[in-house]
Amino acid sequence: MTPADVNGTTQEATAAGTRQTAESASQDLVPPYGAVLFLDFDGVTHAEGAIGERLFRRLPAIEAVLVNHPRVMVVISSTWRLMHSLAALRARFSEAVAERVVGVTPHFDDGEPFQRERECVAWLRTYAKPWTPWVAIDDRVWLFRPFCAHLIAARWRGHGIEQAQLLELDARLSEFR
Repeated sequence: MTPADVNGTTQEATAAGTRQTAESASQDLVPPYGAVLFLDFDGVTHAEGAIGERLFRRLPAIEAVLVNHPRVMVVISSTWRLMHSLAALRARFSEAVAERVVGVTPHFDDGEPFQRERECVAWLRTYAKPWTPWVAIDDRVWLFRPFCAHLIAARWRGHGIEQAQLLELDARLSEFR
């Protein structure tokens, strides 16, 4: 099994939102992750509202950091996961990084606070050991608890992740070696 096969999921529309179910309940759900990066797209890999060729302009910069941290797996936490298959999401990445995109977070549409952080933690509880180091890059800080130690905040309504956050990502991932 490759890392990319760990979280093969199907999505079924329900009245409450989107529910994900694992394709194989018997698979080993504890791969040897060094760490997990939960990655948002809009406002991180590109500016909020970007279209066409402006999409994913900052993804190569994020991938350049990830290349230096080969045991870090990527989980998509972006709302893009609700509209696109895991294969389509992986296709946005370079070949070297795409194989490390291991899944998508579940979607909680329950009105409870800190939705994105709870989705990240739920993914970790299902597919990794609870103490697996993790970091999330997101521009919507209100989806995480205040002062969440796992969050690298991209500038809200910015043009995507900036150099300062890339340096912070590299430093944080270096701590997990």
